[in-house]
Amino acid sequence: LDGYIGLLKSDYGVSLTPLDYTKSEAARVTINKWVENKTHDKITDLIGPGVLTPDTRLTLVNAIYFYGKWKSVFQPKDTDEWPFQVSPDKPEDVPMMSQTSDFPYADTGSVQVLELPYRGAELSMLIVLPKSTNGLNAIESGLSQKALTEWTSKLATTEVIVHLPKFKMTWGAEDLSHQLQSLGMKDAFDGNIADFSGMDGNPHGLCIDAVLHKA
Repeated sequence: LDGYIGLLKSDYGVSLTPLDYTKSEAARVTINKWVENKTHDKITDLIGPGVLTPDTRLTLVNAIYFYGKWKSVFQPKDTDEWPFQVSPDKPEDVPMMSQTSDFPYADTGSVQVLELPYRGAELSMLIVLPKSTNGLNAIESGLSQKALTEWTSKLATTEVIVHLPKFKMTWGAEDLSHQLQSLGMKDAFDGNIADFSGMDGNPHGLCIDAVLHKA
């Protein structure tokens, strides 16, 4: 509907890109390239093979890219190879960023907690490090909001020698439909009940087939 397209442009600042879903692989490549471009190649292959079909009518895509700079910057000249415990019995030499500065820090006896603020003071990275090389499982099994609150309540500004490995984390869900339905969002996934007529003017003509997420 023209009204739906107009709403996307006026309220959300986006436009529709026509795709031929009978050529689902080509459509998948087009969407994935858009995501890769918007996230500076951080998110790749968001949509896997077989997700899009000739029955697909619309793909809504949203991309968020966070680029934060540390309040206290790690200098490249201070990055060097240091041993890092990738498992209790396996140290491995990795590129390790290093600096000595004042940070919120706490030592609880079982863990060390360090807060690394980003510029602007609105966001920070919280690092929880076990005191023993085989202590990670205990941290993970006991991790809760209560534990985090207890740890962060003990943070105090301290001069800390920080060695932080350069790292990359990726998490992806092939389809969150089941989780969303278990939370109560059921009608939108049922073609006999869902009403997205504001998009195409056809009651029960559209329903949600898949919800993908990657970070």
